[in-house]
Amino acid sequence: MGLDLQNNLTDMGYRVTSVRAEARPAIDGIAEESPDLVLMDIQLRGSMDGIDAAREINNRFSIPVLFLTAFADSDILDRARKVGAYGYMIKPFSNQELHAMVEVALYKHRTDKEREQLNDRLRRAQKYESLRLMAGGIAHRFNNSMHAVLGNIAFAMEDLPPDSPAMASLKNAKMAATSSAELGAQLLACSGRGFYDLKKLDLTALIKQTIFSHEALLPPSVDLNLDMKRELPYVKIDPEQLELVLVALVTNSIESLKGNQGTITIETSVQDLVKNDLKSLRMGQFLNEGPYVCLSVIDTGCGMDESTIRKVFDPFFSTKFTGRGLGLATTLGVVQAHNGTVKVESDLGSGTTVKILLPVVPSEASA
Repeated sequence: MGLDLQNNLTDMGYRVTSVRAEARPAIDGIAEESPDLVLMDIQLRGSMDGIDAAREINNRFSIPVLFLTAFADSDILDRARKVGAYGYMIKPFSNQELHAMVEVALYKHRTDKEREQLNDRLRRAQKYESLRLMAGGIAHRFNNSMHAVLGNIAFAMEDLPPDSPAMASLKNAKMAATSSAELGAQLLACSGRGFYDLKKLDLTALIKQTIFSHEALLPPSVDLNLDMKRELPYVKIDPEQLELVLVALVTNSIESLKGNQGTITIETSVQDLVKNDLKSLRMGQFLNEGPYVCLSVIDTGCGMDESTIRKVFDPFFSTKFTGRGLGLATTLGVVQAHNGTVKVESDLGSGTTVKILLPVVPSEASA
């Protein structure tokens, strides 16, 4: 039966990875072969039947199982339903029936995975939106308090003679309050509710100017490469905010090199994004189709694993032992306030690429 089934499936255009007569070898083989679908007889050799094997396959691998059997009763059907079977075929069956059931099982599994991915993205979007609203509300009240503190410190310093013993304490208080006000501004940026002076600019020109101003900050062990596309279409940005974003990304790249010799590459390009492209981007469902200017910061540093990438946009998350800045959460907030998004690509030990995507300003728009 197994070899006949294998030949029939092969004739239909499917690739059969293996045929096993017992449950345990079949389960062990799945870990190596990663099939899209398992066709399993309920009656198997050995102590484990097909239903118990399907339960373990579902729990360990989330691979759909299509049951085959020569008989059925209510107890068997009930057990099969409880392990999440994707189909149940009574022998004998025709090749047409088999083909139809395989296609249905594969389609159902794809839709289930897509639904799970959409639900996961929705949960992350809701989490980010809650954090964004909370950060924005706190930042506004915090900024108001800090401005009041700084104002009163300034008045006190004006009323005291320069040689007053209290002057040194007031200066320290002013420095601390100013630093706190800057944190408030970062929180506003993270929430996308900062104050922006938008200008129609060529991103390449801004990048070159920023790199020239901060080139001295690069350690000797780092090679900086610029791959700038000429005559980029214009984007509407706040140059000061984008300069801060670029400096922060380059600083992250320098830190990822951990003092070792390495390369940081800054690229600009233009990408035409359609709905399918946008689906894979953070909050991409809220972006419009069309051309986007892409700013990429690429390093050859230590990279990140998948679990770290999922958390890099969380406020105060950091891979460094010391320091818990707003990090990429601030970058994302700034870019989203410019109607764009951020994409992070990385592999542990193979460097990181951070892409900033900003919508192109239509040619007829005014500055």
